[in-house]
Amino acid sequence: MKDPSAMNLLGLILKHLLERNLEDAGKAAAARRMNCVVGVKGGKMGVTIIFRKGEIILERGFPTRANSRITGTLDALLQVAVTRNYIAPFLAGRLKIGGNPFPLLRLMSLLVA
Repeated sequence: MKDPSAMNLLGLILKHLLERNLEDAGKAAAARRMNCVVGVKGGKMGVTIIFRKGEIILERGFPTRANSRITGTLDALLQVAVTRNYIAPFLAGRLKIGGNPFPLLRLMSLLVA
């Protein structure tokens, strides 16, 4: 993240979850193998997560081009992080998924609270 003071609340939450979960060697290794762009949008806040060459970059704003996208209410996204259950919010229509779902599945393991 280039400038945390310019990041929205969703980006700061994602940053915290990633930092905490990447302390686990297995999760860190999995993140280094990822090479994709994921868009996350909660309410009106958007964040782009770029996995490239072992680096993770968070940028403010929802990407126009991404390998995977997940959108929903901020509450639904937080529920996924806390409960590890993305099926119920998805089936209830509170989360929408676009693009390739496999990077999202890998990302979920990096974002659990």
